[in-house]
Amino acid sequence: SVTTPAPQDEQARIRWEEANAATVRILVEKALTGTIEDAVREAEKISPYMLQELHNHLVNDMYDKLIALRKIKQL
Repeated sequence: SVTTPAPQDEQARIRWEEANAATVRILVEKALTGTIEDAVREAEKISPYMLQELHNHLVNDMYDKLIALRKIKQL
């Protein structure tokens, strides 16, 4: 899991972004197959940044799917 700022070196930054994206994918999958609360708790343990990334993906990319799965109610 990623808890530090992105490195300045280009290759290190690419590896950091890939690791970060993988962690977010795992957390999103946990929210979809388990509970959103569990995914949020895990993201909070990693870093505030990871919590924000999870939120962004759930709201922007998975909103309709979360409604279809009855994880959330449509507003």
